[in-house]
Amino acid sequence: MNNQPIYLANNDGIYEYYIKQQKIVKADDVGVLNPKQKAQVTIITCLFLSTSYRTITIGKLERSYTWRKSPTYRLEVAKIVGEFGIADIKIHYKKDQ
Repeated sequence: MNNQPIYLANNDGIYEYYIKQQKIVKADDVGVLNPKQKAQVTIITCLFLSTSYRTITIGKLERSYTWRKSPTYRLEVAKIVGEFGIADIKIHYKKDQ
């Protein structure tokens, strides 16, 4: 999964991360929650069929955009709305046209 994109969005804009690492840790290993110096996203999921381990996926922030300044602005809005079903973004999009 390395180099696969992860897109996160909020009212401020779109954040584009890329997966840089995946690892499996014991359920009680909380070290993955320690703050980092650079922006990253950490996704923690249970390992299928086991509650003793967790799969940790780490993505590094590559770029972020405000909604208005994102490349292919209208396409990004449509893509995010379609993937996440975020109704509020449709409203912002209509206002910005």
